[in-house]
Amino acid sequence: ITQKPYQIFFTKNGKEHDALVEDYYQELNKLQTRIQEHAPYGEMVGWLLAPEESSSFYGPSFADIMLWITLVRIDLGYQWRFGMGKCSVREDFPLLQTFCDKLMQIEGLKESVLPRDIMAGYFMSRIWTDQGNGRNVPLLPNHWAVKNGFENRASDASPFASL
Repeated sequence: ITQKPYQIFFTKNGKEHDALVEDYYQELNKLQTRIQEHAPYGEMVGWLLAPEESSSFYGPSFADIMLWITLVRIDLGYQWRFGMGKCSVREDFPLLQTFCDKLMQIEGLKESVLPRDIMAGYFMSRIWTDQGNGRNVPLLPNHWAVKNGFENRASDASPFASL
C-alpha cells in the first residue's frame, strides 16, 4: 500500500497505469474489511492487527500509523499527482476514513499533520516543476479539511508556498 502509488506513477502506458490503480483500490477494499473484522464490539473499525487474547491492550501498531500516513497522502497528493483521482479515502472508503478519524483522536497526532507541506512534497518536486507545471501548491481541498478537522487551517500558507 505504501509503495504501490510510486509504481503507478512510473508506469509507461495508460493501460498499465489504470490496471495498477484498480488493483490498488481493491487492496484498499481488503484493508477496509480487515479493520472492520478487527473492530471491538460496538465499534465500526479496529486496527490492522487483531488483538492478542493474552493482552488487555488493543491499540494502534506501527503498521496502523504507516497506513494512516498513506491514506492522508492519497487524498492530498497521490490522487492528483499520480493520476489516482477516481477514488478518495474521504468519499469512497468510509471505513478507512473512520480509521483515519480514530487515529486523529490520538493526542498530538493530528497536530503533526501539515497538509500543505504534504502537498508541496508532490507538487513542488523537481520532476513536476521541470515539466513546466509551475511552482504552485494547490489549496487544501475544502471537503478534506472539514472532514478531518482542518477547516480553520484550510488556507494556511505553507513554508514552501513561496518557493
